[in-house]
Amino acid sequence: MVDKRKHKRRRTLIPLKVYDKHRHRLTGKMLDISRKGVMLVCDEPIKPETEFSFVVPLAEAVEGMEELAFEARSVWCEPDINRHFYNSGFRIEGISEKCSHAITNSFEGYLFPERG
Repeated sequence: MVDKRKHKRRRTLIPLKVYDKHRHRLTGKMLDISRKGVMLVCDEPIKPETEFSFVVPLAEAVEGMEELAFEARSVWCEPDINRHFYNSGFRIEGISEKCSHAITNSFEGYLFPERG
């Protein structure tokens, strides 16, 4: 499988809970993130091309923010190795400059170190 990503993804140290702001429920847990997308592990399959408003509560504030908030669209979904779950990829479509900056520059405590 060819990786078509333009932005390097980083795995999260712990799976961060990701909530759908409009549906008022947990969508899944974040496994990795890049400047333009996230991958979640979910209890239910996510239909591609579905729009979401995500909120990710943080244990500690990052650049004064206690949560990350962004708009995303589902791109793909496939069964996880554990067949009780699904892995889903999302393209970030709307994010504040401050939140984007926090992810790319100040989110290190939540991510595994980059590999050379």
